[in-house]
Amino acid sequence: MRNRATARLVTRGPFRCTRNPIYLGYTLATIAFGLVTGNSWF
Repeated sequence: MRNRATARLVTRGPFRCTRNPIYLGYTLATIAFGLVTGNSWF
């Protein structure tokens, strides 16, 4: 496996606003869990 610089910059789609897509996924999952359970703490 080679370590190399990124060749493209994402400027469209849902990941244009976040550096790491997994953070966006965890955040959305936490918000969804809070809405489903009715718990405002989440």
